[in-house]
Amino acid sequence: MITALTMSTIILIKVFEYFASDRSPKGEVLMKPADLMRAVVPVFPPSESHLVRDGYLGGERSPGHLRCPPSEFFMLFDVNNDGLISFKE
Repeated sequence: MITALTMSTIILIKVFEYFASDRSPKGEVLMKPADLMRAVVPVFPPSESHLVRDGYLGGERSPGHLRCPPSEFFMLFDVNNDGLISFKE
């Protein structure tokens, strides 16, 4: 039986996977700093998307190509300081 907590976890995993663009050698799905930005700032489509949007934010060379170093916000989630966020983190 799927509980509400289990369903919430499944949804969170799917959202994480939707925005994450990297994988470990073992196949673990990982987020880069730009992926986290896309996940929390609603202006950004996911990295693999071909959607067009108006405007841009600082750090983008061109729309859709976001470059951002790990921020203090990112580091709150990157508990092992490897520059990537796993779902477990």
